[in-house]
Amino acid sequence: MNFLNALYIFSIVYVSITILSVWLLRKNRKTIYRGGGAVNLLEEFQNYGLSKNIMIGVGVCKVSLSILLLLGLRYSLLVLPSVFFLALFMLAAVFFHLKIKDPIIPTVPSLLLLFFCLVIACLRMFYL
Repeated sequence: MNFLNALYIFSIVYVSITILSVWLLRKNRKTIYRGGGAVNLLEEFQNYGLSKNIMIGVGVCKVSLSILLLLGLRYSLLVLPSVFFLALFMLAAVFFHLKIKDPIIPTVPSLLLLFFCLVIACLRMFYL
């Protein structure tokens, strides 16, 4: 396995597991990464001016896309559509962090996940 292949696999696993962890295991836990100092995901979405229904829709989409991205390790046709939409969600997350003037620490995870989504897309399109 070469470096680019390893980076590709690592990036897919990192993005997927991080998103699944946030939405399935840590959604009700306070962390330093919550926007606006929120104690859970619902409060974070409310800090952004978004409703509970929006939060549920985003969660369903992100969890589904993360699972599809992991399945992309076996079925490569799933990778680009999944990572494209995950990148859009990460871009939106960065926007909302900036909108409420969050400091850099809560914004870094969204930026990092966006970066790895772009790495996945570039590697899939140009090298693998």
